Amino acid sequence: MDTLYNQTNKLIQQTQQRFKALEGNNPDALNIEDEISASIKQIQSNCEKLDLQVYKLPIHQRQNGKMRSDQLKYDNSHLQAALEAMKHRRLRRQIAAQEREQLLSRRFAPNPDATAIDMNFSMNHQGSLQDANRGVDEMLYTGASTLESLRAQRSVLKGAQRRIMDMANTLGLSNHTMRLIEKRASEDKEYLGFIYALNDAIRGKSNSKASEGASQNVNKICGVLNTLSLWVDQIPPVSQPQRFGNVAFKTWYGRLKEEAIQLLQDILPADIYRAIPEIMVYLEEGFGNATRIDYGTGHEISFVMFLCSLFKIGFLTEPDFAATACKVFVQYLNLVRKLQQTYRMEPAGSHGVWSLDDYQFVPFIWAHPQIEPPMFVKPDVVNAVADEYMFLSCIKYINQVKTGPFAEHSNQLWSISGVSTWSKVNSGLIKMYKTEVLSAFPLVQHVVFGSLFTLQPAAHGASIRRPRLGEFSNSQSSCFKPPPTKSSSDTKNASENTLSST
Repeated sequence: MDTLYNQTNKLIQQTQQRFKALEGNNPDALNIEDEISASIKQIQSNCEKLDLQVYKLPIHQRQNGKMRSDQLKYDNSHLQAALEAMKHRRLRRQIAAQEREQLLSRRFAPNPDATAIDMNFSMNHQGSLQDANRGVDEMLYTGASTLESLRAQRSVLKGAQRRIMDMANTLGLSNHTMRLIEKRASEDKEYLGFIYALNDAIRGKSNSKASEGASQNVNKICGVLNTLSLWVDQIPPVSQPQRFGNVAFKTWYGRLKEEAIQLLQDILPADIYRAIPEIMVYLEEGFGNATRIDYGTGHEISFVMFLCSLFKIGFLTEPDFAATACKVFVQYLNLVRKLQQTYRMEPAGSHGVWSLDDYQFVPFIWAHPQIEPPMFVKPDVVNAVADEYMFLSCIKYINQVKTGPFAEHSNQLWSISGVSTWSKVNSGLIKMYKTEVLSAFPLVQHVVFGSLFTLQPAAHGASIRRPRLGEFSNSQSSCFKPPPTKSSSDTKNASENTLSST
């Protein structure tokens, strides 16, 4: 790679020297321009070869190799721009010379004997032009006023829409009405379909029961999470004056970005390596932000999209649904909690006591404890079965990191404890997730899209409960099945009772 880099760099310097020959009116400018153009094409070809050789370097040398290749591309783009400018100047000089020659060779004839100018016609024409000019100015002023009015109306309507959605979440609307209000992107619906699929797969199952007979691929993912957990032990927090946001997390996160490709190559088959550059982004973004040293539901979304991507590329299959939620995701929760406590990570975008939780939301949806909802506010009951149910493990973690009465530091969860059944809790939390998380622009603006999750408009009549299956492999085409449908009256009654005390 070094030999090709040096050759390309030398070719760039030689090409820069050739530009001096284009200064002034060089009669051989066309030939020189052709030579420079050929050199630029050769440099571009060498840069493409360098890009291929970068991925053959050891992992610790790839970043430096990529930077050197990008610098050559940057220099080559400047050469291209300079060549185009030189061509443009040469063309302008030629046109100016031709026009000067035409002007000097033109023969002027004397005016005819009778020269008459119709002044009245000219004055009338000038008056008409002035009237037209005033009319155009008035039209522009009217248009600007209309646009300003529409802009103000848009702000008012957006505020009204947010208030309506808040009322819908609080009071509860039928699914039919919510579908009319919501117009989501197709991948948003596919993401929710994945949430629904795993939600149905673990219904009535504890973590240990759902993890029984976990496939080899599920255990490989757990092995990756174990490795990441060992890194936390190897990278202890550093001593610093700040109480929150220990900078050692940046070291841990940097190691994750450096070795993410290798971690995925160790578990994925070689025939799906081409998906690694895309799914590795969801893995990296699933553990927090290294700049702000915080963690929130946006990072949780990234990890859930990482799991969904593994199903989309065929690495995981439908029988892995339950184990993915109750084994992989539970281990992920333990890891991010370890990160939060070790590096004192701050919650990203928390609403304080009015939020469901400072860090998580999905584990509250994937919750089907075999106890009555009012019982989860009792610490002794929670501690007894917290390891078997994600919802209760979240309650236990909240009790560990927060002090004071539960009703004061977790008002939303305290209100949920008044709902009679878990089915109503589950449906209400999904509605709340769509409104508070997936509809929050400051949060979802950081979600990345690619070939697995494309940002395309949803098809007319598409349902959140029925994600598109066309992109999945044939073996996975039946993975995401919709939950059992209810009658419109049952759905409306359930939604009106959901989270009523909130």
